[in-house]
Amino acid sequence: MSHAVLIVDDEQHVLQAIKRLLRRDGYEIHVADNGKAALEILANTEIAVIICDQRMPGMSGIEVLAESVRLRPDAFRITLTGYTDLAAAQTSINEGCVNHFLLKPWDDDYLREVVRNGVRAYQLILDNRRLQALTRQQKAELERWNEQLQEEVEQQTKELYARNKVLTSLHHRLETALRDTVAILAGMLEAYSPNLGMHSKRVAQLARHLAEQLDLDTGKLRDVEFAGYLHDIGKIARTRAAERAPGQRPGHRRNQDLALEAIAGYSILSRVAGFDDIARGIRHQYEWFDGRGSPDGLRGTDIPLIARVIAVANAFDRAVFASPDPSRMLLEEGYRVLSEDDGRQFDPDLVQSLLLHLSEEGIDPGGSAEVEVPAKQLRKGMMISRPIYNADGVLLLGKGVTLTAELIQRVQEVRDIDSLVFGVFVRCTVADSCDDDTARSSDSPPVLNSELAAELSPAPQLSTTEPQRPHDSQPADAADIMPTASSSLSDRPSSALSRRRCKILVVDDTVLVCNVLKRQLCPLGIETVATADGRAALDMAANDHFDAVLIDLMMPAMSGEELIGHLGRRAPSLPCIIVTGNATKEQVMRLSKAPNVTGILTKPWEHHRLVAMVNSAVADHSGKEAEASV
Repeated sequence: MSHAVLIVDDEQHVLQAIKRLLRRDGYEIHVADNGKAALEILANTEIAVIICDQRMPGMSGIEVLAESVRLRPDAFRITLTGYTDLAAAQTSINEGCVNHFLLKPWDDDYLREVVRNGVRAYQLILDNRRLQALTRQQKAELERWNEQLQEEVEQQTKELYARNKVLTSLHHRLETALRDTVAILAGMLEAYSPNLGMHSKRVAQLARHLAEQLDLDTGKLRDVEFAGYLHDIGKIARTRAAERAPGQRPGHRRNQDLALEAIAGYSILSRVAGFDDIARGIRHQYEWFDGRGSPDGLRGTDIPLIARVIAVANAFDRAVFASPDPSRMLLEEGYRVLSEDDGRQFDPDLVQSLLLHLSEEGIDPGGSAEVEVPAKQLRKGMMISRPIYNADGVLLLGKGVTLTAELIQRVQEVRDIDSLVFGVFVRCTVADSCDDDTARSSDSPPVLNSELAAELSPAPQLSTTEPQRPHDSQPADAADIMPTASSSLSDRPSSALSRRRCKILVVDDTVLVCNVLKRQLCPLGIETVATADGRAALDMAANDHFDAVLIDLMMPAMSGEELIGHLGRRAPSLPCIIVTGNATKEQVMRLSKAPNVTGILTKPWEHHRLVAMVNSAVADHSGKEAEASV
């Protein structure tokens, strides 16, 4: 690019001399012999360097340069003079913004060098201005891109959140479907044989306790528990005629029969999506640790972990309850089976873990334990360890009542009317069946009467009890600790439940308990939503409106106590009612102090107490919402 140079002088020979000197450097040369002509050129032409004589007639060089500052502020200005007037030089520099001062006569090479430096200085100014403009443009474009990117990120975040919400919902539905499937299959097994159903529940709980000591993840713990419930599912695929070999008692079938049942169970469960590990665990439950088992002769850790856990829990429970009488426990036999194995049939590490668990729980051959007995196998002298209720929640027999022949007959009549009621919990001394001839006295009089049978609801009643740990300590009776309202819904027609349809969230990993609560609350106009996962419950509570939450304490992944703590921080006004069958008195006392806990129910519960607690919680929540709105 050729830059322009303006030469201003009233002497023509000076103009031509400088013009000839600079032309060889390739500049575009403009000349003016007076100030007016120079200003016209400056007004219409981009000039890089101005060389101006100081003394000229009409308009002096100082005036020309001063005006050039307004017209071409970026030009490089050089004053050329033949006089050494210091005052004039100062005025020229100050008013004309002169960059360089030359005296006549000049040195040609030096003049060319000064002009070159002036052109470079002018070019730097142009480049700097261009870069500043480019920077502003790029900055504006970058800001625009940032805004667009932020919008896209926000949009993608919303989409990911929506997808995550859908995936969470699908995961919850899948988990619920799996638990429903287990409940259905366990119900089939219970219908096939009540004793087998109770055995499966005990094995499931014992297997989970054993698996928890191995620091397994939530999914694996769930699979172990499910496998415990369903480890004998293969029996329903075989006829009762094939259940026992000739000359053998139940419980002493050949290993071949057991392996065939395990394969049958594998065949049933392998068709259920998500049950692959459970099915394999059931198939290999009769493999021996030394490789002599069936059906595939697996050895050591080649046997799936689920199968090894189930094998230990199953063998212990079958040894303890080897007697056809479920109230007769042989703990010494269970200890013997495990202790004398010596790594042949069972994983020795799992055996030691189970023995340690039993020792920590205080289960010893000389103690007593709570067992579940089918109604048809009740005998005189058995002591009721948990209250018995009918389908409407009416108390039939209180805790501590000793059974007589008349009471047994009436309980069995209730059992015949409501065929889905499970067994009765009794407490017996280990290795000693209850005395048939001795009826123990009790301070709690029987409350069953002849009129109750006529008042029973024909609606089926599912079990509301969770599998209990076989140890001596009794669950705390929440009624003795937490004060509860005694009035039922019918006693309070102006209650919060009757004013509007309320919504309750039930959090319990036992499907049967959720179903019972739904069936009892639905006729009262209460919408009931159930989930088996504490984390899903937190999401549901955050995205939906609930009037109260019923929470089980013992749940996988997130315990009920943890869930109560999270809800206390996220939704402190949402009332929580604990429904549990395993809480100790110390645990209940601690939880009762939580500000969002409004009541504690023990399983099985009294129907009127459930309704009263829900009614009170809903009324309290409605009052807080009304105060907040004001």
